[in-house]
Amino acid sequence: MKIISSSFQEFGWEVRYLGPNLPLEYAVQSALGWKPGVIGLSVSIVYHLPQITSYINELESLHHKPLVMVGGRLTGMLNIAYQHQPLPGHAGSLFMRDP
Repeated sequence: MKIISSSFQEFGWEVRYLGPNLPLEYAVQSALGWKPGVIGLSVSIVYHLPQITSYINELESLHHKPLVMVGGRLTGMLNIAYQHQPLPGHAGSLFMRDP
């Protein structure tokens, strides 16, 4: 995520990197305060996999409707990109896969 954060900054995006293992309540609180247009998540540890859907649903349901991007080693290995359905009225999430 640090590399992605730096890449977005190089192209003029305003970025806030919140670090790994951020509890959902703090992610939501930060998103409500800052109102980003895009939120990036990474999942690379199997232990965190059951929580990713909760993060996606909660962040996509925010009033300002950010685009939630999910990437990481497990997105390709377990093909989670096809398990999440976008919320009604939302453009959907962009899932990135590692090559």
